[in-house]
Amino acid sequence: MTDNDVLGGDSGAVSGRERRFVGRAALVTGGGSGLGFACASRLIAEGASVTICGRDEEKLKKAGDLLGDNAQTVVCDISDEDAVANAVAVATQRTGRLDHAVVNAGFGTGAPVIAH
Repeated sequence: MTDNDVLGGDSGAVSGRERRFVGRAALVTGGGSGLGFACASRLIAEGASVTICGRDEEKLKKAGDLLGDNAQTVVCDISDEDAVANAVAVATQRTGRLDHAVVNAGFGTGAPVIAH
């Protein structure tokens, strides 16, 4: 999988003046593939330090390798509150803060959105 595979052709290279996320940290859930990977790739292209998380360690490792030095990975099932807290802690390690979250992964409970 490459940026071209995910983004459908041109990797979306950005000019120096478009590097609006330099010095910022982002956490992308579901970042091992698809939209999450594409978001992480774009954030990195624009200067961010990105942590991708997901449940599949092997997929995350491959994606992290493709994303390069400004990416790190953490296994996280977002339905587990402690795992999410750990993912946020990992994401803040490089810069001491978390500036952006791309909440790309989700889960459902089967319950109504509005309880009566």
